[in-house]
Amino acid sequence: KENNINIIKEKEKERDEIINFYNNNFGLITPFIADNIFTYLTDGLENKLIVKAMEEAVANNIRRWNYVKAILDDCLNNNIHTKEQYEIKLKKYKDNKTNKTTQKEVKYNTDFSEYDKYAKR
Repeated sequence: KENNINIIKEKEKERDEIINFYNNNFGLITPFIADNIFTYLTDGLENKLIVKAMEEAVANNIRRWNYVKAILDDCLNNNIHTKEQYEIKLKKYKDNKTNKTTQKEVKYNTDFSEYDKYAKR
């Protein structure tokens, strides 16, 4: 019984952490959004991942629940349940994006011997 009480207290602490982050960065949380958040917890996402998704929204200056929800839905679809798993995915995405935008080395033909025959002497 004591173990169950500790689990309940831990879950309440996790919920409070999420709600406090939302209230401090998005505005007053509504019951609808709170229910959405708690649904993600029951779906197996850890509270640190939910806070990380909200941090991403704040960092991108998109303080809307739908943006956070899209991140969390993507996590569920890709079987990502922890903050660590999400950060690995994010790093791979950013690395892949950087590799695509990196300019390829251009090699120029500096052998002008073919064109020398046309040059005036």
